[in-house]
Amino acid sequence: MAYLIFKKSDALYYFFHSAAPLGIILSLWWRGKNQFDRIIFSLLLGTLFVWYLSNDLLYFILYTVAIMTLINKAINLASGPSSTMKKSFLPIILSIDLFFAYISVILNIEEIDWSRSFYIYYLKYLIMPFSLITLILIYDNNRRHSTY
Repeated sequence: MAYLIFKKSDALYYFFHSAAPLGIILSLWWRGKNQFDRIIFSLLLGTLFVWYLSNDLLYFILYTVAIMTLINKAINLASGPSSTMKKSFLPIILSIDLFFAYISVILNIEEIDWSRSFYIYYLKYLIMPFSLITLILIYDNNRRHSTY
């Protein structure tokens, strides 16, 4: 749907790569039940600002901070009791999935045509299983911890 609105794949590419790490950073820093509106508003403003700047160094910093925040969360959960240790698997998988998205940003910064690259053949077989596992774990985590 977003591709139909923007009609240009570069705009959609930069929008996704500014929204994904920023959404993870904001959701981990502002946790709480009453913070959802603040997270969505900040995510929209921050994404539009980063997208407007379209600075490669800013995308690099966003992905690095998001991955480090997820790894820190996983370490904190793993160092706790065994009940929280089970929850540390999701931030690890999310950070690996975010790292694979980060690789495409690095290839774009280096001006390598990654869609026609030889490495995309190997990369797609790494990305697909991790993305599928990430979606399954997010669904399972939300199903377990949400109340209806």
